[in-house]
Amino acid sequence: SNQRSRLVAGSVALTLCGISHLLPVLIAVALAPYLFVLGSRRIGWRRAFVRLASMYLMAFCLGAFWFVPFLTQVSYAARLLPEDFLGLVHAFPDDLDIPIILATIGLAIAIKRHDGRVVLLALPGGVGLLLFVTQPLEAIWDARFLPFWYLTVLLVAAYGLGETLRTIEGSLSRDRISVPVMVPALVLPLLGIGV
Repeated sequence: SNQRSRLVAGSVALTLCGISHLLPVLIAVALAPYLFVLGSRRIGWRRAFVRLASMYLMAFCLGAFWFVPFLTQVSYAARLLPEDFLGLVHAFPDDLDIPIILATIGLAIAIKRHDGRVVLLALPGGVGLLLFVTQPLEAIWDARFLPFWYLTVLLVAAYGLGETLRTIEGSLSRDRISVPVMVPALVLPLLGIGV
């Protein structure tokens, strides 16, 4: 009974996400493998697969009145980009150079520490970047996925910077160097180069 109510609640939440906008669908689909892995650890892979598949199928059935016409009429969707918009140039703008480096550090730290929270942050952005770069310029893809990529880079960069500063603080406190003086000395140059 409790399991059924959770299944229905999850399906209704997925349906509402799906009919509200395309971007929550991206998050819901991108997080499915992650949720499957987490569920497999707790209840076994078969039960986790059945629960997730049931929830996603029920969500699609609940929202079919919206999803089916949308999918059949997607060619009529508005285009957001000019024809000469090339993926990689806009996916990695110059303003994101330092945050991408910090995000790479943050992702490496998270993988080393088995911190699933960062994977939860990074997965939708990674899928958004993959879709943006690999899909042809159709009306549905365009630039709608770039905000997730940018947000992911900034969130994981903040995690990377925070963990790096925490490590530096730990090593500096052993050497009795003033942390309130050192941290701004490390962060201010990053701000000066356009971060």
